[in-house]
Amino acid sequence: MGYRSTVLIAINKEAIAKAIVDKGLPGILNEADEHYTDPETAQYWVFMDRKWYDTYEDISRLLSFLGKLSDDDYGYIRSGEENGDVESLGNPWNYDMSTVTYISSPIGDFS
Repeated sequence: MGYRSTVLIAINKEAIAKAIVDKGLPGILNEADEHYTDPETAQYWVFMDRKWYDTYEDISRLLSFLGKLSDDDYGYIRSGEENGDVESLGNPWNYDMSTVTYISSPIGDFS
């Protein structure tokens, strides 16, 4: 089955416009489980329960694309299956993105 992650990516509208003129956006973004456009700020893509290995060619291309952007141009958070397995790139906080940890039980959720 393999190790799975959930990934949220935001890219600001200026960086998207430049990417489209240059070479286009990475194709893997078309495979997102959810896509949202905020016309004022950015576009968001969500990948849920995915095998997300940077050795996979499409993911490697996406990470390379993001690495060429200014940190302020994007936010990236990957949360893996294991507790504490969280990776952040860019400035996700600029896009109101964050991780939240809580305890879940049959009697309720506690933060």
